[in-house]
Amino acid sequence: MELRIQTHLFFALWACMLFLWGCGTYQVDDDTEATESPGPYTMDVALSNATLFTSLYPLQLYLFDSKGAIVWNEEVQAQTEWPVLSQPTGEYVLTVISGLSSEDYLPPMSLNAKQLLTFSQGNCADTPLVIGKNVVKLKNDVKISMNLSYAVAALYLSFGGVPDDAIAVEARISPVSSGITLEGNWNNDGQFASVPCQKVRGIWKAGPVYVFPSESSQTHLSLNVKTASGETVYGYFFSYPLEAGKPYRFVSTGDGEVSLEGNGQIEGWTPEVSEEFPFENMTPEEDWEHPKPDVPDGDGNSGGEEEENGGNHNETDNDTDVMVAEVLPESETIWGPFFVWKVEPLSSGEVEATLVSPRQWLLKKAEALSVCEAYEVDGISGWRTFTTAEAKAFRDQYDDTIESLNEMLQENGVDTFNKYDCRYLCNDFNSTFCFYNTKILDSGETVDYALRLVKKVRVEKAK
Repeated sequence: MELRIQTHLFFALWACMLFLWGCGTYQVDDDTEATESPGPYTMDVALSNATLFTSLYPLQLYLFDSKGAIVWNEEVQAQTEWPVLSQPTGEYVLTVISGLSSEDYLPPMSLNAKQLLTFSQGNCADTPLVIGKNVVKLKNDVKISMNLSYAVAALYLSFGGVPDDAIAVEARISPVSSGITLEGNWNNDGQFASVPCQKVRGIWKAGPVYVFPSESSQTHLSLNVKTASGETVYGYFFSYPLEAGKPYRFVSTGDGEVSLEGNGQIEGWTPEVSEEFPFENMTPEEDWEHPKPDVPDGDGNSGGEEEENGGNHNETDNDTDVMVAEVLPESETIWGPFFVWKVEPLSSGEVEATLVSPRQWLLKKAEALSVCEAYEVDGISGWRTFTTAEAKAFRDQYDDTIESLNEMLQENGVDTFNKYDCRYLCNDFNSTFCFYNTKILDSGETVDYALRLVKKVRVEKAK
């Protein structure tokens, strides 16, 4: 009898343990599911270094999802008016920007993290752009401490020694970026900033003006000096790139004068860079490169020139692709992502179009070849430089209308051309041309050149 009771007790205890063990497993699973909430969760934002910046408000606030789509956009007038951001679980990019109320900058037509914010004119502004960015992995309510920084470099320009008969002086600084994405990345397109100078007691001055930096190993300053008899472009190189958050004071002197004044630490900026040099050290543009000796060849061309239809394998039509499209391209229009320079009809339903790449680069000759070989856009590869004949024709066509062309290109998101500040590679990288004179010069190995690619395509109208 006692053995039977013990046996029943053993099985009762074992069954109870199994029951409790089973109940524990179920409860753990239930608790885990309860903690996996989709939200929404709030983001409490604080600006950690707002006191370093004057006139910070209004701020533009952008919140993008992991695909770059906008999920929140609001203008904040003061710290006390910050909205309560609330979103479901996910990864977001939060960007705040100060300076947009100045109208020196143009927001993109559509709000996306990759869209570009650009300058209203001249690739420079009178108001600095301040930006802050945080990547937020939202799993619960969070507090965000956002650090702000300048997205621009500041330029202070002062030019003495300029010829007395100058009636206008414009400074051009390159390379700079023409825009910055709404998530805070420069587009590094190697453009130039155009800065008009004012004459003050015999010195031509400008600044502070603000520019977006662009990747480079050096900075080029040029002065376009206009007189009653014409204009001359002078150039000077600095062996470093521009950096965001740093002021630069570029000063030229004449007759032994010293013009540096009041330079030092500016609150919120890193220590400034000051450069002083005699104006006579600025090199006239015809000496920037090394043209061939100006000795006529048998056809009457100078050594720096090439025959328009010879000596350049790019003159062949081997680069022509065949495409089919609903609408045939037309000359001097935007077709897809491309600027169509010219169109030659082949039949009632077929044309040959010369396309110009939407991108432009500023780089050395050796780098340009690899960029050209790798470049592909909208499924089209096999791009090349302008031939010598094309370079002359393009320059002559747009010499006086390059500004209006650039306006059209900029409106359509295509990189603009530099009229004054650089030379373009042509003739299979062996020569260069520009829009400020008619010379075709040899390309050098150490100079930064603009690269703009072209491509011929044969387009058939879809039936």
